[in-house]
Amino acid sequence: MKISEKTLRYFRIVFLLNFTILLFIFCHSNANTPEPNLTPSHHWENIPIRTADEKKSNFKGGEGFQKIYGLAFSNSSPSIAYLSTDTSQIWKSIDGGTSWIPKNNGFYSHGARSLAIDPVNPDIVFAAGFAGYDKKMEAKYPHLFQGIYRTLDGGEKWTFLRKTSFFKQKSKGQLFCFLPSSSDLTKTKEIYCGSSNEGLLYSSDSGENWRSVGFKEDHIIQLLENPTQPGQIFVSTETGLFTFSNDETNKIGNGLPSWPLSITLSPSSPNIIYAAVGKHGVYKSKDFGVNFSKLNINRFNFSDIAVSPINSDIVYAMAHKSTFNPFYSHNGGEKWSVSTYPSLKSWDKKPGFWVSGAFAPHPHNPLIALVAANGKDRIFKTFNGGKKWYYSGNGLTGGRMRDIIFVDNDKMIFCLTDFGLWITENHGDTFQKFKVKRIQGSQSSYSGDMRNKTIVASLGKWRDKGLIVSHDSGKSWKYFKTLTNRFKLIRFHPQKESTVYAGPYKSIDNGKSWLKLSHTIHAMYEKNGDILYSYEALDKKSSNILKSPDRGKNWEKPYPPCPISANNINQLAVAPDNSNRLYIATDNGVYIYDGKKWMNRNNTHGLDLDFFYLCNVGSLAIDPRYPNIIYAARLAPARGQSNGIFRSDDYGKTWQNITSNIGPGLSVWAVKVSPFDSTVYIGTSRGTYRLPAHDRPN
Repeated sequence: MKISEKTLRYFRIVFLLNFTILLFIFCHSNANTPEPNLTPSHHWENIPIRTADEKKSNFKGGEGFQKIYGLAFSNSSPSIAYLSTDTSQIWKSIDGGTSWIPKNNGFYSHGARSLAIDPVNPDIVFAAGFAGYDKKMEAKYPHLFQGIYRTLDGGEKWTFLRKTSFFKQKSKGQLFCFLPSSSDLTKTKEIYCGSSNEGLLYSSDSGENWRSVGFKEDHIIQLLENPTQPGQIFVSTETGLFTFSNDETNKIGNGLPSWPLSITLSPSSPNIIYAAVGKHGVYKSKDFGVNFSKLNINRFNFSDIAVSPINSDIVYAMAHKSTFNPFYSHNGGEKWSVSTYPSLKSWDKKPGFWVSGAFAPHPHNPLIALVAANGKDRIFKTFNGGKKWYYSGNGLTGGRMRDIIFVDNDKMIFCLTDFGLWITENHGDTFQKFKVKRIQGSQSSYSGDMRNKTIVASLGKWRDKGLIVSHDSGKSWKYFKTLTNRFKLIRFHPQKESTVYAGPYKSIDNGKSWLKLSHTIHAMYEKNGDILYSYEALDKKSSNILKSPDRGKNWEKPYPPCPISANNINQLAVAPDNSNRLYIATDNGVYIYDGKKWMNRNNTHGLDLDFFYLCNVGSLAIDPRYPNIIYAARLAPARGQSNGIFRSDDYGKTWQNITSNIGPGLSVWAVKVSPFDSTVYIGTSRGTYRLPAHDRPN
């Protein structure tokens, strides 16, 4: 039978249409996210912010600095432990919690609210991926990537199993509960998970599939298995304490003055349950949680409590927003004492127990436990049941660097979010924190610069900051609290000794007094510090780049409009050798002005789309010694982790992902290049990393 040409055209069209639809679905499924084009031959080094005293104590260092929400030993292999934070994802220890390494491949949420290790298999771990927000803040960002993750190989690769929501709370209670009765020698089949938007979730196939089984209208605080009744769990919520089994819910907890923020029990005496009930104190039940009575302990805001799995008399408790170290009891809560810790001269008076933190009692040794010091966010370990805690956080880094003041090849000042200014004089081997008062209760720093003995830096809240100035190398400071701005750029004039720029302000007397300019300074030309740059909105889709030839007195519009909204400009940079070659980091790649026209460089030029199909570049850095080399730092705002750091060797025309050993999923908040040796530094929520000059791509 002969088919007409018209019929053949019809079948071709149908085939192409179906093929296009299938291709679109394939490319946009989570299972087929764009594979990052990484360069594996270049190794990024982690830079722990450790003090000289820590070095003398043989600590490799690890500042923490990101809030720890999950902490657990493996029951079957207790040398293995995991922790999770709000913004730096998952970390693993293979030496009992002494040192930590990140394990984040495939984990694209900011962090994890909770994690749990399969009781029969240390390689199987579940994590509640979340954005680190409370419920109110979470509702403002509908694209946040949150849900249940699982690894089957000890953290080498994470798989996203189910989209659901989790949010932060005072206590750090466990949101996963395994049912050991469903375990074989390789895994546990039945698992519960407490979500914030779907209530209690249940899986009978080791996490492959989940269904909601109750508590949809309640906020689940913690889950706990009842070891004496297979299949039954305790569920702590903001409306009270319950048992749940076979889809039946029963309220218990007579005698509790309010809902428990945290509950704990020991399989050695499962009838005994302890509960932390905030400002009401700590309570104890001897009949599986049916009735509770108050224990004799000071009335602080107790948020977290834990008990040894093999000795129900050894109990730990921690108060929220208290300067006290953890409390401990060795007689079932009848008597409580406050822990101590070995002091180091360079530490604060307290190791950082301010916000309540998670405990992880050892599964086999009743006197060993880990705790998270959620003020400085470090890990401590006890070997005597909580009497004394020892630093145990080597490698756990999280200081979010936003700027580096390069004084010379060895001397640098790091500007950190939330934790102020830290100086190193030995190329990052040890650090010392500048003693600077908080501005508006906060000490986030975004930028700074130093010349001779004068340091100018920003300090304050996440967005609005004040200026601080020291004329004696950081020994004393003058505060300009009323001069507020984000201060994305603070720079001394390269040729004029006493002139310094800071956002919309200028000083001509070495930072003693300040004059407000008509425009905020976003870039300065290094060969002639009189030349400044700013930008302003032209319309909703374009902006004007402004240029001042006379230190901000007058502003010109010498360039054609840039085809990007001013709201989408993240950073403006100028080439060190050409005052009319401009680079702009935007929400849609990099825009380059080559002296004649604007060019957009995005995923078609090597700036690969990230997991969320974004090409957001948060910041740029141009190598001062080699102007053809540019670095682009990637972010995925209001979603999760982006795809790291990119490099161009040809003035931004083409790009290559060089995230290498710290990728693929990584958001980079800042990138800086040393003017002395071209070493590249990036600031992340996992801490600061550097790529030495000898290890750069050719």
